[in-house]
Amino acid sequence: MPLGALGRSVHFVRGTPVQFAAIIPGDGVAEVVLTSGLSSFLQLYNAALIGRLILSWFPAAPQAIVSPLATVVDPYLNLFRGIIPPLGGIDLSPILAFIVLDLFTNTAAALPAEVDEQGQLRKPAAAKNAWQRRMAASAERRRLQRQQQQQQRQ
Repeated sequence: MPLGALGRSVHFVRGTPVQFAAIIPGDGVAEVVLTSGLSSFLQLYNAALIGRLILSWFPAAPQAIVSPLATVVDPYLNLFRGIIPPLGGIDLSPILAFIVLDLFTNTAAALPAEVDEQGQLRKPAAAKNAWQRRMAASAERRRLQRQQQQQQRQ
């Protein structure tokens, strides 16, 4: 299967660390919007989770703020409340919730990563740099085509 069909490849070699990369092909606008949007969403959700936990410490917190946060955040927290029971009235499930959310956030941050032919991780390419590389490659192809046409005429 060609490399472009799946995105970037990852080489699994025994004894060496495995680095995962995106399966999002290309460096286009769709990739930038998808990866930055996902990253922003996870950061906002993390902020909502922190806000909900801080507001749970105050018994007289305004319901106009607590209710929407609880609607958004409590289903996620309830996943972990079934795994970690409260100890002495203290709910420890948010610790696991933050760990999992951090894992998702780090994964989302790594989505636009590139892997070279040797399987080494490159820095994520900015859309501007990718655009410049494509333009330079197109200009080089046109230059080579003109040279070939001139050689054929001679």
